[in-house]
Amino acid sequence: MQAFIVYQPTPGQNFPKPLFTVYARSLEAARALVAAMIAGKTIILPVSRDGAGR
Repeated sequence: MQAFIVYQPTPGQNFPKPLFTVYARSLEAARALVAAMIAGKTIILPVSRDGAGR
């Protein structure tokens, strides 16, 4: 899995402020996770018995 950092633009600053990190297999999956988090939906991720994602 890759780490994707979600940034928020800050008025008067040249660089956006990092908000949180999302771990996903692709950019599309990360965008879907962030959209669900913002919408307040429950997110269920498949996890194997050893704790690692599939």
